[in-house]
Amino acid sequence: MSVPDEAVEAAARVQYEAELGINWSGQPSPLKRGYLDDARRMLEAAAPLIAAQAWDEGWKAGAEWMEPTGPNPYRSGS
Repeated sequence: MSVPDEAVEAAARVQYEAELGINWSGQPSPLKRGYLDDARRMLEAAAPLIAAQAWDEGWKAGAEWMEPTGPNPYRSGS
């Protein structure tokens, strides 16, 4: 599952600033690369679980208008 670059940068920035205590903006790219790579791996691992929860919550919220057309495609075994 693809993760938007903006989400990767947001996650990397939070981790970088929490660990190093310095602002992400204006820092050299080589210093950021490891944080970006780590953030992408973590978000790509979590993305299917987030998508499954969003699907479930969307169907629950819209249930009064229509019935699900099938099982949640983001849940394993579906």
